Formats: sequence, structure tokens, C-alpha cells
Amino acid sequence: MAGGWRVWLFDLDKTLVNVEDGVDYCAALHALRERFPQARRREGLPPVEFTRCAVEVLSVLDGLFGDPPRWQLASDTVEAYELAGVARSRPMPGLESLRSLRGTRPWAVVTLLGPRAAQEVLHRHGLQPDCLVARQPDVRMKPAPDPVLRALQLLGARPEEAVLVGDSSWDERSARAAGVAFVGLTWGREQPFGPGARVAHDLEEVTRLLLHW
Repeated sequence: MAGGWRVWLFDLDKTLVNVEDGVDYCAALHALRERFPQARRREGLPPVEFTRCAVEVLSVLDGLFGDPPRWQLASDTVEAYELAGVARSRPMPGLESLRSLRGTRPWAVVTLLGPRAAQEVLHRHGLQPDCLVARQPDVRMKPAPDPVLRALQLLGARPEEAVLVGDSSWDERSARAAGVAFVGLTWGREQPFGPGARVAHDLEEVTRLLLHW
């Protein structure tokens, strides 16, 4: 389907907008440990290219999956810090180039951020996806395929009709597990993606790929 993926999926943080660097995830981790002293981080998650505190926060949330009341309280605790960081979020270089694609295809944002924080980030940066799949208690987070599959369900699309753009190996694992194509954003880093992965250096290159792949 050259240049013709029916739907486009995007990670948010450090793919479209840099949110993580404005969020005090170390303070969020401290708050989680105070509120949930018995909570254990989930072991066995694949490595990911986030800061240590952000990884620990996500591991605790992942370890609480299956216990909706505690998971929600923990997620809300973290999201308070994410919301505080929205004002410090910055567009990733080349974001403007993606605006030229507006109206071309249905698209979704699939993110590890809490839903209110994600909505505020999108609003702040003038992004209006057709649907948003953020952190929620009944959907396992990336690198599980669940949020990608939920986005496809909301868009009414099949996996073979979609491509996910993301900056981390968790995005790639989620996409591959869901059966969708993947474009990895490297931002000039030594690329962390698997053999044979299609990569782009920046969002301008992503725009060209989406139009002509």
C-alpha cells in the first residue's frame, strides 16, 4: 500500500512532543513509593530508552495492572506530575511538517501518558488526532500490543492497514505484537530498533515516508 496506509498511529512523548524532560518523574516515583510501599516493580520488561525514574514509574504501574483501584490511584498520582509538566513540554523538531498531512488519513495517538495530561499536551501544541489511547486501567501499556489494538478498534482499521511511528523499542515491540508496520524515529541516536526496522531521523523524514512508502 505505497503511500497508502489507511491509518497512521503516533507515539506522543519524544515522537511529536517532548513531555518527559519537563516532568519530575523522580518526584512521582518517590510519591508512588510513599503511597504504595508494598508495590513491586514488574521484572522482565524489555529495556527502554527513558530516564531511570520514568522507567521505574512505568514498571510500578505495570506491576499493579490487574488491580484497577490501586492502579488508578497510582496512575493519578503520577499524572499529577505529568500535568505539572505540560507547560514545559516542547514540540519535537519538524512537527510542523506533519501538519501538512492534516486531513490526509485518520490518525491516532497511542501514549504511555495519563489521559488528562495527554489531552492537555495535544491541546497545547494544536494536535487533533481522530482518537487518543492513553494510559488506562483495562489496557496493558506498551510494549504490550493492547493500546495499538485499541486504537485500531476505535479507527475501524485492520493491523495490515496501519503504521505506528515511535521513538522507542517499546513502540516497536507494541507495533510488531499488534501486527502493524513500524517506523522508528532515531533523532540521531544509535538506533535502538530491531533488525530490518524502517527508521527515520526526524519528523520531516517521517512525513516523506508516510506519503511515499
